[in-house]
Amino acid sequence: MLAVRYVLGLLTQGERKSAEPLAHRMSVAPRSFQRLLTQASWDHAGVLQAYRRRMMSLLSGREGILVLGRTVFPKRGSHSVCVARQYIHELGRMVHCQTAADAVFVCGNAAVPWAMDLYVPRFWGRPVDPAYRMRRNRAGMPRHVRHHPLWEMGAEQADMAFRQGLNVSMVTAGSIMGGEASFCDILDDRGRHYIVETPPETEVFPHKPTLREDIPKTRRRGRPRKRSRFVNEGIPPLPVSSLFTGAHRLKPGARESVPDDAADTTVLSYQERVWPAEGYRDGILHRPVWLAARRSPSPGEACRYYLGNCPGEIGARDVSRIEQARRQALACKNLMISDLGLLHHEGRSWTGWHRHVLLVILATGLLLEEKLRFDKAP
Repeated sequence: MLAVRYVLGLLTQGERKSAEPLAHRMSVAPRSFQRLLTQASWDHAGVLQAYRRRMMSLLSGREGILVLGRTVFPKRGSHSVCVARQYIHELGRMVHCQTAADAVFVCGNAAVPWAMDLYVPRFWGRPVDPAYRMRRNRAGMPRHVRHHPLWEMGAEQADMAFRQGLNVSMVTAGSIMGGEASFCDILDDRGRHYIVETPPETEVFPHKPTLREDIPKTRRRGRPRKRSRFVNEGIPPLPVSSLFTGAHRLKPGARESVPDDAADTTVLSYQERVWPAEGYRDGILHRPVWLAARRSPSPGEACRYYLGNCPGEIGARDVSRIEQARRQALACKNLMISDLGLLHHEGRSWTGWHRHVLLVILATGLLLEEKLRFDKAP
């Protein structure tokens, strides 16, 4: 019953939606909501599974796009679980915050929050460090929780969505995950179709590389190498941005196309597959991918670059489709942040953070259910 009142409190008007202000608005003792989040015995993982089954039944097995991303929870103190100074690419600076990997399923005009998992910074994942072991114990972190890169968390969320029967036609992500060649390899190995954005400085090989070990001809002074270094016998890796300037293009002219619903945007599709160059010095050879660039006539908007493993080239319709899905996913997260108090949790514990996020997701599901019911009404 308390959980229901908490969700209803999130749906009411109000500036702050942490436990104490919600309790005052819902005429509940503040301590009751705090116990609900941290001490009360209830299966929040089971509630999340029930929510997902409910959403799947509402969508009736319709096909959609799974959008993977990141949510930043700004924090001032240093005792909240997994808080740290982290570089936030979107802001271009270091921020004292918590970070979460999230997944939103976009199907038609519906955007369903599917998963949100707290990112564990590297030093929070070191239980042998006495200082952080004490912080982990105070925050109630499970012993098995360790550091994983954000792209690994995103790949696991995609796997979970497929295992649970979500009808995902394509996976997409921004440059935070899309810039990792290993992330694309995992999706490729598991048979997932994807189109992800990648930074313009991402290096690729226009031809399949032939790697050989770089053996120095003469022995140099100093400590010998611990690992072998590899070089490519052909063309060196090039930034993806340079492949569309004309200087390094292998064929005269990349194929241009314009999506039907965005006539002011041009998509350039590279005519051959490319090989990501990440880790090639260590002898790592990644799977080939398609490459495309989206450019807009607006002078203030830079080109955006995409990698994908679609059966054919990445066309304008594909880019338009995933961009629309990403806009819907962003609008869904903005709703959770601005109207439902996603960032207002003031607790410090692992369980409290996950339960607050779950209750915000449930409130979002209620709003979505009402929207779908209204759309179906004659």
